[in-house]
Amino acid sequence: MKTIIGAIVFIACMTVQPCPCLGEKAASSIKVRNVSFQSAHVRDVLETIALHHHIVIGLYGSSTDPNVINDTVDITVAKGTVKDILDALVKAKPQYTWRQDSGLVSVYVGTPLSLLNLEIKSLDATDIKRSEVTGEIFQHLPEVKAWLQENSCQLLGHEDLVGMRDPGYVEDQAGFTFHFRNEPLRSILSQIAHREGAYFWYVVREDSSSGSCGILVHLEHHVFSRRKP
Repeated sequence: MKTIIGAIVFIACMTVQPCPCLGEKAASSIKVRNVSFQSAHVRDVLETIALHHHIVIGLYGSSTDPNVINDTVDITVAKGTVKDILDALVKAKPQYTWRQDSGLVSVYVGTPLSLLNLEIKSLDATDIKRSEVTGEIFQHLPEVKAWLQENSCQLLGHEDLVGMRDPGYVEDQAGFTFHFRNEPLRSILSQIAHREGAYFWYVVREDSSSGSCGILVHLEHHVFSRRKP
């Protein structure tokens, strides 16, 4: 099966089924063949892996490079595992590192971002639109607002994008409900991404030469859908 996303050509064995929790798949156990990424954005490489293999990947960190989120890379893996793809990324782009813990594949860029370690006391949403989820987290949570103020950072932008849907389907208007207690922000984002079937998110801090700080956020949502009558 061949999937083309932007400048990416990804050819892989599509035999992995969704798992009920984050912790059941190791990157070293997910086999791939004939994988080729040419001049692909790193974020697109990670999103492709996450979507095709139903493994949650979070990209986060801090950088002084204003174009870090647009980094491109060439990766070829004839036969191997998802771990081999991630190792090839790190070899080609030493500013990136990765590890897997409790099911989440964390890909770090630049220096650590403490924002993702914030413990969120409570987060509740009832019947909100899926396109409002990221705003609910990054614009209204007191812990996040306090961190942004303490670090003189502003939210540069956030995206809640509807993921790929088959032709003949329409968006389900059902609301989204979740309740979290005393969990790290990265864990909350990962659980939402897993539940939505999107599997990929990123939060990146950009520090400019002038000293300004901005946060870029992306959480893709695969909206539940139904076939048109």
